[in-house]
Amino acid sequence: MKKSKVGYLIIVFCWLGYLCNFFLAYYLYSNRANISNNGTNDTRTKLNQAVGQQLAISSGIVDCQGTIEDIGASLKRSHAADRTAAEAVGRYKSLAEESRKLAYG
Repeated sequence: MKKSKVGYLIIVFCWLGYLCNFFLAYYLYSNRANISNNGTNDTRTKLNQAVGQQLAISSGIVDCQGTIEDIGASLKRSHAADRTAAEAVGRYKSLAEESRKLAYG
């Protein structure tokens, strides 16, 4: 080949490389823009799901607090019943002791 044809081929390959890079950059940029829009929609969806889950968790916590208060009230009643039973046992012991004294004198 002649020197002038080689020079033209080099220039043509350089321009082809430039055009390929241009189209590749355009392709990548357009896909990134689509990914970004989809990512925004996905982020919005995930955020809405997270808000819904947080509300469900908050509602569950409120329900648990009510249950804890009910358990606390039940424990107080149970302790009161235990004290009443202990007082009854104490009265029974004193009555049994008094009965033994009266019987055996």
